[in-house]
Amino acid sequence: MEVGYGALHGASGILVKDFPLSGSVGIVLSAVFHLRVFHCISLTRGKRWTSFMVKSGVGQMADRFAVFATVLLTPLIVGCAQIKSFTVAPSSICPGETVKIDWVASGNAGNVTLDAVPALEGMGEGPAEGSRSVAPAQNTRFILKVPGAFKSAQREWDVQVVPIQSFKLLGGIAQCDGEPQSVSTSFTIQQKDTSSRVRAVLITNSYSRRLSISKDGLEVDIPPNGTTDSFRNTSLVGTWTVRSPVAPGEACDSALKAVARRLTIKTQINCAE
Repeated sequence: MEVGYGALHGASGILVKDFPLSGSVGIVLSAVFHLRVFHCISLTRGKRWTSFMVKSGVGQMADRFAVFATVLLTPLIVGCAQIKSFTVAPSSICPGETVKIDWVASGNAGNVTLDAVPALEGMGEGPAEGSRSVAPAQNTRFILKVPGAFKSAQREWDVQVVPIQSFKLLGGIAQCDGEPQSVSTSFTIQQKDTSSRVRAVLITNSYSRRLSISKDGLEVDIPPNGTTDSFRNTSLVGTWTVRSPVAPGEACDSALKAVARRLTIKTQINCAE
């Protein structure tokens, strides 16, 4: 790939040319040269290395401009903030439980700022790579900010503190298969997403057709527009399967259209003691 930019100090143009370099972390540089104004450069990982070469009829001139461009671009690269990863787990917790915040970032200042809305003790400045554990008492948004000389970076993560009773709509895209045929979907709720104390105390079938719900070896049929509390002692964490049998004489496509090609269950949840 070869991208040309406008002339700089009399050169006929600057070329950005990529070529592979095995075992290296590649740099994809994007800069706009106009009236000596340089915009922040985006850095991404890859297996390519970018070099700057200058079109010129004289080899020495090209070398000089290549060095000149490198000198100019180096502080720009350092001055761009990056957030390589930012996670808060689990995303849904019960009152009194803690969440773990992990981050990896880079910036010219060498540190980051962690905020919470609403305010939470334990926030503030931290190193470019770190971890903290806190216990939010209510729904909280965590904000990671990384300063940079030319460009700052920011990410956010929401954590839900499950009240005495709340509702979740669970499900996924449906498919039609099996013998006998049924419309079904499976989905997995992971430990990093939800506390293991969260229980599905009541599940509602909002369809005008029968549903079969299964998890951890337990399978329960729910009549049309009916409910079940059979999973009230079952953790929400794990793999759930929702099925609806295809009626005699009903085509798979018709069954899928009847559920809008998705199967969902309204789940009332709370936290086990």
